[in-house]
Amino acid sequence: MKPWQKILLVVVVIGIISLIAFVAVVYNLITAEPTIHKHSYLIMEVSGPVLEYPPVDFVAQLAVKPVKSLTQMLENIQKARVDKRIDGIILKIFVSDANWGKLQELRAALSRFKATGKKVFVYSEYLANSHYYLATVADSIFMPPCGMLLFSGLASEQVFVKNTLKKLGIKENIIKIEKYKTATEFFQNDRMSPENRRMTEWLLDDQFNDFITTIANDRNLKPKAVKSLLNRLLFSAKDAQQAGLIDSVLYWDELEEKLKARGERRFRSVNSSTYAQIRPESVGLRGKVKIAVIHAQGAINWGENGFDPLFGLRMGSATMVRLIKSAQKAKGIKAIIFRIDSPGGNGIASDAISHQIEIAAKKKPVIVSMCDVAASGGYMIAYRAPVLVANPGTYTGSIGLFSMKFNLKGFYDKLGITKDFVTRGKHATFYSDYRDFTPAEKQILIRNSWDFYNTWIENIAKFRHLRVGQVDSLARGRVWTGRQAKQNGLIDVLGDLETAIEIAKKKAGISKEVPVKLVHYPRRKGFLESLLSKNFLTISSRHPEVLLYRLLGRLETTMQQCQWLPWMWISK
Repeated sequence: MKPWQKILLVVVVIGIISLIAFVAVVYNLITAEPTIHKHSYLIMEVSGPVLEYPPVDFVAQLAVKPVKSLTQMLENIQKARVDKRIDGIILKIFVSDANWGKLQELRAALSRFKATGKKVFVYSEYLANSHYYLATVADSIFMPPCGMLLFSGLASEQVFVKNTLKKLGIKENIIKIEKYKTATEFFQNDRMSPENRRMTEWLLDDQFNDFITTIANDRNLKPKAVKSLLNRLLFSAKDAQQAGLIDSVLYWDELEEKLKARGERRFRSVNSSTYAQIRPESVGLRGKVKIAVIHAQGAINWGENGFDPLFGLRMGSATMVRLIKSAQKAKGIKAIIFRIDSPGGNGIASDAISHQIEIAAKKKPVIVSMCDVAASGGYMIAYRAPVLVANPGTYTGSIGLFSMKFNLKGFYDKLGITKDFVTRGKHATFYSDYRDFTPAEKQILIRNSWDFYNTWIENIAKFRHLRVGQVDSLARGRVWTGRQAKQNGLIDVLGDLETAIEIAKKKAGISKEVPVKLVHYPRRKGFLESLLSKNFLTISSRHPEVLLYRLLGRLETTMQQCQWLPWMWISK
């Protein structure tokens, strides 16, 4: 190596180390516990994507669009309940993809907050159906004069691409168990099958009844009156107030003035991300007895937890088995809550996770807590636990399976692409995208699928204390709400995470009055630890443009939060 190359290398290394050190220092500065003034309101935004649990390390967060997490929201509400500096909570609600399970968990947590005598207010420029369902938990709902309330009811809209595939020359090869396993209809049909429509109707009926009843109770209206208001569709803020759907029409600055503490010159508030830096211990939540909360979210597959740029968060069976073993063996952990938010995935990987839950349950109390969805593989990883808890609006069940591939030969022909093969073995091109399954291969797949299914429902019958025929009548792909699953014996208790914690305490012999400390798995990593992790290297090598974009965005946010540093703008 030439002298100038050595000098350049040293300069580059020093520059990289300096950048890492700088970002680490700034990161530590902005995560230091902030000052909260007396008579402050906690401002919580509910908008956009809401994950059950945030990405586990700083670098993983760079690879995904920054999102809110239900876990952080629930922790903030719990701290605010006992924090004497917090007078109340203001929810700022915008368009969010949080489903019924998450909305019900937030409602339950906010109801417990209100039980302390503190107030919950909602401020929103635009509310629509499910967002309004959340809003009605508040003591008062405020909108600006130009605000709008869309009150239209609930609908399920499904998309089908069968005709698109036909035009492209693509043929689906799908084996499913069975008629209610409707996810494959996206590729197979041009409209809902009778089974799909029937199932969608029983799910929507359950949600709609809860929607009407909850709003009627919270707004002191009769259910018949609420249904009548749906016919009006769209309300201005003034019309919504006159109809009794909101309480007052005012701008945000007017709300600040209204809530300003007596003797204070200005309205005091703290946002969610800032308040998240407050340690539970600093507000008196000093639990010594530990309960593990293992977060299982995303589509299930083999290997490690991760992030797929196309499909989002991935739950890896290897990661989950390792986390369950760790919580099982940890001497300080008295019970395990297995927190699921997953639509399913790989059946074999799901069974491996489920088997480890069975082992752990022989050593310690294990309670499943279902969030938005624990269906198909998401139910498979749950059913072996002794106690299953779900929200009334959780989607669960979907006990069934499908196998699929696509024959792309017709599509390749349109593009002028051809393939040729050299094979050894009769079925060597079994999963080739250049042909359909043969009749013999299809029969083998069907037989294998039914063997898997029958073993699964036999195990469910064993662990849920049901008859095999009874499980079969609830399965074959059928999806249920948590409320329906409770009636059918697929789960044990309706409730949220707090419900699961109380059950875990009881099963572990912990007094109801004894506070507990929740230990979350997977553990969130620090910046430097994340930087040296395998996940960072994988993201860097496969998606450097995504990493760079997010890193620049984070650096801009960091610089803006540190007001003593020179202001810096980086164009996105």
